[in-house]
Amino acid sequence: MLGKTPEFGIWLKTAHGRKYGLEAIRGIKNWAEQNLDYEYFLYPVNRANIASRKIPETLGGKVVREYEHKRQMEIFYIY
Repeated sequence: MLGKTPEFGIWLKTAHGRKYGLEAIRGIKNWAEQNLDYEYFLYPVNRANIASRKIPETLGGKVVREYEHKRQMEIFYIY
């Protein structure tokens, strides 16, 4: 880890709708909470990707910033 604000993310092309992403991020988040010294976790998501936005929202993430990246709107969540 390079700082006090680790960044999470996941990309699953063929597993949509099975909640694999949620379970993977939940596992990483739980491990990190027990093993890392951190201030908060970042989770960037494309604003239009509703399924990906549900992952941090389900785990208690809050939107802290929106920004444009490669002509698309991105959102940063923190936990």
